[in-house]
Amino acid sequence: MTDHELVLEPECRGLTRLHPSTRWRLEQRGKFPRSFKIGDPDAGNGRKAWSRSEILAWLADRMAARNAPRPRHPLPAIETASKILEKVA
Repeated sequence: MTDHELVLEPECRGLTRLHPSTRWRLEQRGKFPRSFKIGDPDAGNGRKAWSRSEILAWLADRMAARNAPRPRHPLPAIETASKILEKVA
């Protein structure tokens, strides 16, 4: 396998299990590897492809994020009714 190996639509869907419209939205947000056209788009036979190494790296990042500890956000302080009344008075 080389770094320049291409993945076409059916294989990309098989690797990621993502619907094409979901991948498109992620691509637009910069959260999925960008596709590119291969073939001759002017002749109407342009096809989308992805770099296999980029997709595998994206999958590895997703798995690493899954296993990373999630930061805990402290709950906001809850003011008691008496403190609220003190502010008003």
